Amino acid sequence: MTSRAADATGRGERPVPETLRRDVRLLTTLLGDAIRDHGGDELFTTVEALRRAVRRLHERPTPSRAAAVDRVIDGISRDEGGNVARALTAFFSWSTSPRSASASGSSATAARRRSHR
Repeated sequence: MTSRAADATGRGERPVPETLRRDVRLLTTLLGDAIRDHGGDELFTTVEALRRAVRRLHERPTPSRAAAVDRVIDGISRDEGGNVARALTAFFSWSTSPRSASASGSSATAARRRSHR
């Protein structure tokens, strides 16, 4: 299986195992829940809008997609900016490290196994 970004851009990225995709999805869902619980729905909505806009830009860079990212960023207040930055830092740390997680074993799978004992 190849990523949509690799398909869209023609880049020859290595496929990511489905179990790892599932683990990253679980971790990012948990992070989204934490953002919503601690920062509220407005912060979650802003973070999600920026994450999606950046992902679309990465998949197929176009001026209109870059402008969409700029519009989301322009709508972030100075007060909200720090919270958005912290949330995205956590998200990108989790979601961009699947190869290192793969090399060391899946922490999400291990956590699920421990919780079901």
